[in-house]
Amino acid sequence: RLRSKHSLKAAVACAATDMAGARFTNLTDAIEPRDGAEPRVGDDKRQGIHRLFGTTEFCNVWWCVPLNALGHSGVDRDSIPAARGLLQRLKLHVDPILRRRGWRVKHLHEHNGRGPGGMCYHDLQGTADISIRLRAVAGDARCNVFLPFGRLLAVMLHEITHISGHGLEDIHPPEFYDELRVVRQQHRGFVADGTIVDPEAAALGGGGGRGGEEGG
Repeated sequence: RLRSKHSLKAAVACAATDMAGARFTNLTDAIEPRDGAEPRVGDDKRQGIHRLFGTTEFCNVWWCVPLNALGHSGVDRDSIPAARGLLQRLKLHVDPILRRRGWRVKHLHEHNGRGPGGMCYHDLQGTADISIRLRAVAGDARCNVFLPFGRLLAVMLHEITHISGHGLEDIHPPEFYDELRVVRQQHRGFVADGTIVDPEAAALGGGGGRGGEEGG
C-alpha cells in the first residue's frame, strides 16, 4: 500500500528519532562513569546537543586529527604516525583534567600556521576544538621535525584553560593565569598519584611529563 508523501516523511522522521535515541542510550550505557566533575555551566542552562550528555560523560578528547586528515598537501607520509602519536600523548595528559572539570575537546587538530602555537575555539558551555602546532618549522607541512613534548604540553594546558571562559585567545586577564596555575597543579597531581602514566616519558627516564612552560 502506498503512503502519502507526508506520512512517509513522518515515518522516516520517527525511525530516525528512534535510532538516534537508541544510539545515545547505548553510548551512555557503555561510557565509564566519571566522578568528581564540576561543570562550570549547570544542566538547566545547557543548550542543544549538550542536553544529550550527562555532566560527566564524554569528558575527554574525542578525536586526534593530524595534518593528513585535513587535506594538506606536501605532508611527509612517514611523519603522520609520529604526529598522531604526539596528539594522542597530549590526550593522555589532559583527559583526567577534562574529566575532573566536566570539559570536552571534540577535536584536537594539528595545524601548521605561522600564528600562535595553539588555538582554542570553545562554546562557553565546556566544549571546545583545539589546534596545536606540532612541527618545528611553522607554515611548512613538509617538516618532519617536531617540537619538544614539554613545550607542546605547556601549550595544551594553556589552551584547555580557555575552556573555563576566562579571557579570549588574545586577551589573558589575571583570572586566566590564576586558572592556568590550578590546571598545572592538577596535572602535577595526576602525574604524582599515577593517574597519568606516560610510557614514553618513563622510557626516557622522566616522570609523566611536565607542563610548566608558558603556553601560546
